[in-house]
Amino acid sequence: RLSRTAHADAIGAAGGDLPAGETHLDVALGLFDRRKAGEHSRIHGMHPWVAGLCNSGRLQWFGGRADEALDRCRRGLALARELRHPVQLAYALSVTAAVHTCRDEPAEALDLVQELRRLAAGDTLPYWVAWASTLGGWANAMLGRDETGLAELREALDRYRSTGAGVFEPWSLGLLAQVHAAAGRSEQALAALESALANPMLADGYFFGAELYRIKGQLLLETTNDRSMALRCVRYALQMARAQGAKVFEERANALLVNCLGETR
Repeated sequence: RLSRTAHADAIGAAGGDLPAGETHLDVALGLFDRRKAGEHSRIHGMHPWVAGLCNSGRLQWFGGRADEALDRCRRGLALARELRHPVQLAYALSVTAAVHTCRDEPAEALDLVQELRRLAAGDTLPYWVAWASTLGGWANAMLGRDETGLAELREALDRYRSTGAGVFEPWSLGLLAQVHAAAGRSEQALAALESALANPMLADGYFFGAELYRIKGQLLLETTNDRSMALRCVRYALQMARAQGAKVFEERANALLVNCLGETR
């Protein structure tokens, strides 16, 4: 039960209530007993504190605590290495790579993605390889390998969809939009964002929704004359970020309003 709580309630982020997800995770992490680590792994399949620490790291980043986020992910990754369980290590590598992506650290993210690929030689762990490869595609593009990264990201996104999963699809489309935008392909970037924002999960307060709206607003501001729509997108991003307790997204949206659109809180 704890393992399910550590994973599902954390991504209760997926429901958009980030402080509530963090509270649930703190409860789970407070029950940590290293003597029972192996027992939990055998019974639950996923160790609750590997999932708990890594997901707590993500929530710390959303809350604007970037260094604490990375520290918690590294602790979860260290525990996964200690337990020597492939699925748990894949989980920890993927989530830690995601936090590096959030921190705009492509080289570090790519190192972890490559380690995961070595871990999952052949067709093992298809879900984690597919999702992590979207991060790897983004990282390659941000490191200057635009076409390689773009092709990798698209392929990884298709492979992720083929697993039947969906929770990270809007986020991955946001990464695709960023890659297109960085390469000057504004139309493709906006198309990726529209696809992400049309996902039904956005109606339930998706954890990355505020950032998707902010990116759209910034793109509209930079590439079109539709200042009114850009302003609506960024205002909505700010409103959503505040409601979710996503401090980092709130700060980004507010900075765009103040610096580019001439508005204040």
